[in-house]
Amino acid sequence: MAPLRKSPRGGCYGTLLAEHGFPAATSVGRSACSAAAWVGAAAEPPCMSRVRDYSLTVRGDELLDAGMRLFGERGYAATSVADIQVACGLTAGSGALYKHHASKRELLAEGIHRYVDAMKKSASELIPSLPEDPRAALTVIALTVSSAMAGDRAIIRVGLRDLEQFPDLLDVLWDGLLAVLYRELTAWLDAQQELGRIQRATPRRRPRCWWRP
Repeated sequence: MAPLRKSPRGGCYGTLLAEHGFPAATSVGRSACSAAAWVGAAAEPPCMSRVRDYSLTVRGDELLDAGMRLFGERGYAATSVADIQVACGLTAGSGALYKHHASKRELLAEGIHRYVDAMKKSASELIPSLPEDPRAALTVIALTVSSAMAGDRAIIRVGLRDLEQFPDLLDVLWDGLLAVLYRELTAWLDAQQELGRIQRATPRRRPRCWWRP
């Protein structure tokens, strides 16, 4: 068999293999025009695919976290897509944000929805772990809410300052949080009453005051 040599037809390895007596390479050379295709062009290993997907997810999370932080610090209008990308160590004009979000507003919307979902999960996990003593439980609830507000200053600022221009997102934020807190706390209070640990207070009637001039 003749030694392999560079194909005179532009280095097409599929054609080169066909010229050296590999019959199966003929059709493959015409379609894929590569030796890799002729030998089967093995699919990307699953581990490499998972690594790539993980990298994209991590980068997307970094962009989301940086965006929400900058929105809280500077304001939504004063934060550009380039600012968010630079905050993640990317070049200002890389366009990396658009690989994960269609726009800056979409990034903001995802940040709001993720925050509400995280708060719902936290509330559902907190209630079952409360101590039996109602006073101690209320103390834990107050401390947890206070700590959460301190740690979520950025998104609270966004909600109070920037969401007026996005009323749908404002509804998602406040309605979601208030609904979660009200529902979970109401269910807990009802359970405490059924167990006899607390009693529902009866509203007192205001005494009538007669005043004569």
